Amino acid sequence: MFHKFKKAFTLIELLVVIAIIGLLATIAIVALNNARSKARDARRVADVKQIQTALDLYYNDAGHYPLNNIFASGTIFTTSTVTGTTTYMQIVPHAPTPTDGSCNVAANTYSYAVDSEGKAYNIGYCLGGPAGSMAAGYKCATPDGVFNLACAGAATSTNMVGGSGAANFTSCGDQVSYGGINYDTVQIGAQCWMRQNLNIGTMVSGGVNQSDVSASSSPSDFQKYCYGGWATGCDNNNGGLYQWHTVMALPAACDNHDGSGVCNISYPRQGICPSNWHVPSDVEWNTLELATGGDSSSCSNTRYNPSDSNCSAPYWTLMTNDTTHFSATFSGVYSVPNASFISSGTNGVWWSSTANDLTTSWWRGVGTGLYYYSSTRTYVFRSYYGRTSGFSVRCVHD
Repeated sequence: MFHKFKKAFTLIELLVVIAIIGLLATIAIVALNNARSKARDARRVADVKQIQTALDLYYNDAGHYPLNNIFASGTIFTTSTVTGTTTYMQIVPHAPTPTDGSCNVAANTYSYAVDSEGKAYNIGYCLGGPAGSMAAGYKCATPDGVFNLACAGAATSTNMVGGSGAANFTSCGDQVSYGGINYDTVQIGAQCWMRQNLNIGTMVSGGVNQSDVSASSSPSDFQKYCYGGWATGCDNNNGGLYQWHTVMALPAACDNHDGSGVCNISYPRQGICPSNWHVPSDVEWNTLELATGGDSSSCSNTRYNPSDSNCSAPYWTLMTNDTTHFSATFSGVYSVPNASFISSGTNGVWWSSTANDLTTSWWRGVGTGLYYYSSTRTYVFRSYYGRTSGFSVRCVHD
């Protein structure tokens, strides 16, 4: 009797089938993981929007944003309304896990910080990939929108520029790390500007004269005022407030000097800025004005506000919700004549490197409401002021 053998898979055929099944399983797992990652990012965006809505409702009732400890409690509420306790968010959401993309564990947390007056906040978070119109990476949500950078004090990306901010800086748009803080940069016309106010040095009380510095001073050698006399006054991109000699990296005596000897400077002046960056001159501020909609008449570099013509067009493009992304902030000033911190939330004022006379230097300012010596305006000021007062600083690339 003869047996009839049935055909079967050979070993090679079995191995091929197993390999195909493994490949399909891998593709399915990768697709599933990508879908899960996108879902987590979508949830992060939705969570932050819900938190911002709760914060806005809180602000409408209380007149300020909640303190950090209220947010940290896990519930956004207030007891100051006419109906007693009002809850705006029963449970503050936590960011989904695990982390995605280049976001690290520290960044995968919804960090919250409010300024000393409760008029501004930031929420730091991170997206592993694109989510709708938002790109991947670190985000900072504020009342004025969401910005593509890490909030001050929040975790930062490992691929941000390190060192002094000069060695690895390749083009405008890169972030610059200086004094332990990361600064976004933006190209406006032919200039490259930092998008945040400078915030280096050790805080001293208002009224205390900031110490002598020089071109060889390290970031920690500089001193700053923080609005209100509280460290939180330097948060939320407000930055520090500096006397003019500090900005220029000069001895304090140069705040009242003819500019000779040790007080003599050449331009561009690096001053308090990192390597390959410098303090903008009066002319360079005017270049910014003309690049953001100003004309040579109303934004003349010889104007003196408030008595001269108004430079209004650049005002609308330099604010926090601007199209140029200069992101001006109303950080206020420390005024020596007033012996107090004033104008936070209504004015932003920045020094230039250009002296006016023995004791004053030129500056630029933007704001809303009443200025501390003028009337309501929506234009870019050009004026001079006593060098011992504390103003903000922006740096421009060499």
